[in-house]
Amino acid sequence: MPSLLEITEEIEPKNIDNDYDDEASPKYIGPITYKGQTVSILHTPKRLVKTLLTYLELTYYVGAAIIAPMGHGKNTFVTTLLHIIHTWEPTKEDGILKPDFNIVWAGPEEFKRQTEFYNNLPKRPTIIIYDDISGAIQQMPEGEQNKCFESLTQIRHILDPQRGKIPVMVFCIFHYSKVVPKEFRAQLPYKIYLSMGDEEQTNVKQTFDKKSRAYRKLMRFSKIYQSEMEKKKFSLRVSKNMIITYDTNKPFRVACAVTLNWTNFILYPEENCAMCAKHKPTAYVKPDTIIESVRKYHSGFGWQALREELYDQGYYEAINPKLHLARQYVRKVMAELVTDKNKLMDKIFEYTKQKRPTRHPYTKHKLIDKALTELKSKAIRKERKIIIKPEQHIVDVLTESAMSMFD
Repeated sequence: MPSLLEITEEIEPKNIDNDYDDEASPKYIGPITYKGQTVSILHTPKRLVKTLLTYLELTYYVGAAIIAPMGHGKNTFVTTLLHIIHTWEPTKEDGILKPDFNIVWAGPEEFKRQTEFYNNLPKRPTIIIYDDISGAIQQMPEGEQNKCFESLTQIRHILDPQRGKIPVMVFCIFHYSKVVPKEFRAQLPYKIYLSMGDEEQTNVKQTFDKKSRAYRKLMRFSKIYQSEMEKKKFSLRVSKNMIITYDTNKPFRVACAVTLNWTNFILYPEENCAMCAKHKPTAYVKPDTIIESVRKYHSGFGWQALREELYDQGYYEAINPKLHLARQYVRKVMAELVTDKNKLMDKIFEYTKQKRPTRHPYTKHKLIDKALTELKSKAIRKERKIIIKPEQHIVDVLTESAMSMFD
């Protein structure tokens, strides 16, 4: 059997070494400085983040498969993307709406019981990371696989039964691509490879057209990956006349992202915080403390806002039963029928004999920040995990890990 290097040298055309260019960009822009290194702008993780968010805005669901053996940085890659997503503020030029995501790490048990898992999540924009579910899929009978597949296709409707318009992003982490049945691969249109050994290269040959750019890029990636691991350094062309050599983990590793309309390399460092880390501490505060804060800073409407937020997260008893019935009805009206919402707003203010504001309400960020800082100072650091106990509902488990207060 020929070696990996012999195979890649045989099939790889010499003229595809233009790593800095791709078909989805109207023109080359860069190079830029990222993490103190010179890189092509196309090689930054933000490029992939923008693509995922644009797709999500149009479809309300996007799925991606992260593929690599143990120790190749799958969790590092995902947490880096998550960190960019929740810390990045898109500009008008970006033209992207970024939801305020609830980030949830899950595993094989949650994957096997997806419908129950989704029903217990807060009803808000969500990113779910299924960590290492290769074995779970292999162990499931075909009937259970079909149920999981159906749940995955209906996830946004489970979170939002009336409209199906709660954005959901799903990352599934696998050891190798062939473990994923064809139906699941269709629900995970974005593929990110963090390695390219002999076995994975065989899978690529069976999956991609050999004349396609994705195939050629993946074959090129196999050589870059080999150098990254064996020589502890790898090189990428960042412009027509510039090739940069990077030391592995100082600060980057390299991945190859295959999207719907472009394939290229992604340089990723290790970035995370308490919000996006897999084992993240949670700022736990007692319910009485939250009520005191709401009364202090938002007397009047604060109580109503608190109840409505709990209602939106699935605690339907938080509001009056008649209001619950009315909201369910209005949701069905807005989901199943079309109207002029601007005129509808005019009619609401006309009916209530109020003057419609000429601009959006002003948000007092300083007041919100002050109240939140005060509340966090009273919080206790706890570990939060969502687990499933046999024959029980999914529950949130808060385990106290330290009595120290948050800064």
